[in-house]
Amino acid sequence: MRWLRRGSWRAEQVGGAVLVIQLGTLFACMTRGLDYLRRDTDATSVLSRVQDTAPLQAWGVLFVTAVVIVVVGMAGRWGTLVGVGHFLAGLLYAGIAYGLLQETDLGPGVRTPMGLFVTSVIHGAFGVGTFAILRQAEESEHPSDIR
Repeated sequence: MRWLRRGSWRAEQVGGAVLVIQLGTLFACMTRGLDYLRRDTDATSVLSRVQDTAPLQAWGVLFVTAVVIVVVGMAGRWGTLVGVGHFLAGLLYAGIAYGLLQETDLGPGVRTPMGLFVTSVIHGAFGVGTFAILRQAEESEHPSDIR
């Protein structure tokens, strides 16, 4: 499994302050996922059309899974897993933001989908940044193989 080989990737390669942001977004993602997994939640009254496409617990599992993928990747120094986990989190946040934006139609309450959209962009940036670091490492190991 060449794409999952242990490499030299470390979280701090994306910057010290950035690591705090990365951990903060992962904490928010885990909190959302665990909140959705609770059976006694009253969040169902404010679900968007996108969130309503699956049971709330399914969304919870997806958010928790994204965090677990990133944490396993960080612990094992597998940059590919870190990137994939952040992309998954970004897609989940983008989907919910899109659904909520349709509900608010840029009217009252628009701050919630916009905040979720920004979180989606941050996770996407971590995914892109991680894969860029991996690509640079690959190029430096095998410069003649990359075109």
